[in-house]
Amino acid sequence: MFRHSCGKCHYTNTKRPSDITIADFWGWEKTDPDINKDDKGVSLILVNTEKGHKLFDAVKDRMTVIPAKLEDCLQPNLQHPSVIHPKRMKFERDYQRKGFEYVMKKYGKDDWKKKAHKLLGRVKKEDKTDFGIMKIGILTYHCAHNYGAVLQCYALQEYLKSLGHEVCVVDYRPTYLKYSLFIWYNWLSLNPIKCIKKIIRQLRSF
Repeated sequence: MFRHSCGKCHYTNTKRPSDITIADFWGWEKTDPDINKDDKGVSLILVNTEKGHKLFDAVKDRMTVIPAKLEDCLQPNLQHPSVIHPKRMKFERDYQRKGFEYVMKKYGKDDWKKKAHKLLGRVKKEDKTDFGIMKIGILTYHCAHNYGAVLQCYALQEYLKSLGHEVCVVDYRPTYLKYSLFIWYNWLSLNPIKCIKKIIRQLRSF
């Protein structure tokens, strides 16, 4: 949603008050179709004043610079202010009075929850059609001493269950991890006496 000022902006033209204008280069294909081969985007630099020219000349050797015609760089907001939607004011009032979900249902093409359910239903249907319901065992690095390992395992398990599959986690715990003194040293700070006793028991079992 645009701000009110976007519809009457005084700077949507090429008569810039700044020395240099930096923007995304819309229409770079007209200048050089190969300039964005890496698909990382291209920046547009407009040099507007004599001071801007001096600043640009001082740093241009550090950049890849390709000259372009001004008419090939004129994105909409360099020609006119943004067009404000006719229902913009009503949308804002409804949002302030009745909240996000109300305006999404009223002004959105579809309720976002309905879209999510439709998408999930389509995925389930395609999955069962192609593969049927499967019995899946997840073998992963789930018992590491951090939340991320546990959460990624749980998330994968729940996602596969949502597709209708039978899922279990293979409780594989490598010996080098299970008896790692590094892990015990981490736990040591939580309950020193209890952890020391546990370490001694584990060492005796070797």
